[in-house]
Amino acid sequence: MVIISLSFCTLFTEIYAQNQKNKVLFKNVIIRDNDTILYAPFNGNTVASLYDTSTSSLLLFFEHSMTDVQVVITKDCEDVANDFFYISEKEYLECDMLECESGEYTISVLANGQILMTKTFYI
Repeated sequence: MVIISLSFCTLFTEIYAQNQKNKVLFKNVIIRDNDTILYAPFNGNTVASLYDTSTSSLLLFFEHSMTDVQVVITKDCEDVANDFFYISEKEYLECDMLECESGEYTISVLANGQILMTKTFYI
């Protein structure tokens, strides 16, 4: 009975540690008229992304305001982040990935259940 408890505790600790390694923090950033911001070209796409290696941040730019925007980031087929947002035309979304381990990630952006963008990037 003790061996089973120790095995479960070890498994739980390992899963918790893995989740802590890949912690993604989201924040909506308001664009002010006097700020200089790099805009990603849309090329007809509703969403554009840019990974900034200097800050370990994934930036998501939206063509217009949107409600019910879901951002899903996965690594090795497991969710690293999954959250919903309201985006105004004066905002972009910053995904701070500083605490994530290196590797291949996939980001999917959905609005009202429709896929707007799926892209793979590397940290």
